[in-house]
Amino acid sequence: MVWISRYTLFALGTVGIVLAIWLVPYWQVQWYGPPDPDRVNSFRATLIQTMAGIVVLYGVYLTSRRIAALEKQAEVATENLRLIEVGQSTERFSRAIDHIGSEQLQVRIGGIYALRSIATDQAARYESEVLDVLASFVRLRSIEVRALPRVDQDRWNATQREYRVEDTDLTSAVDVLCGLIRRRQFAIDGHALDLGGCEMKTANLVGANLTNANLDRANLRGAHMEGATLVGANLFNAELSGANLRNSALDETELTGA
Repeated sequence: MVWISRYTLFALGTVGIVLAIWLVPYWQVQWYGPPDPDRVNSFRATLIQTMAGIVVLYGVYLTSRRIAALEKQAEVATENLRLIEVGQSTERFSRAIDHIGSEQLQVRIGGIYALRSIATDQAARYESEVLDVLASFVRLRSIEVRALPRVDQDRWNATQREYRVEDTDLTSAVDVLCGLIRRRQFAIDGHALDLGGCEMKTANLVGANLTNANLDRANLRGAHMEGATLVGANLFNAELSGANLRNSALDETELTGA
């Protein structure tokens, strides 16, 4: 098969248009009688305007198709970028989980702050998962910490934590967890945290929304909870000595033994 190049087609098309503009008006005038140069020119002008309009409309059509194709490409590129970011976030999340399970203190602390970075990353969408993981970490480490002897548990200074240096991962996790709790309003999506039995002395929960949260047996001595929302929260047997609950919402809050 012989293929005709686009340049040849363009040249043939141009010649055809020129011939049409030159001959068609003449034939039209002949149809109605003897050729009249003025009428020929009038028909020719009308034909040129018509063809110009067709060319403009075709150009608009091609432009609209080109724009639609570009928008589609942009959508595909955006979706691909989102998938890449989600994949990277998933990898970061998995790596951070591995780190907080490490036997080395520095690695665990690094994993905690990596989780905070992931939780505050809008593209990651792992905020709820990070909160649950940190809450679980604090619960488990609190059990371990409470099983260890303390220098003097009766001496409590609200401005100084009496944890050991080895427990810095716990205090770091509490700080990060409380910061994320203050940052997010759980009542919007019904997310209720399980902080039962957590060691959270002097925790900063000012204005936090802890609706329906489980704080059963939590150690909140000296905690700052001014303006916190504790509607429906479970504070059964929670330690609240020195905690500041001024202006906190306590409707339907379980305070037995607290």
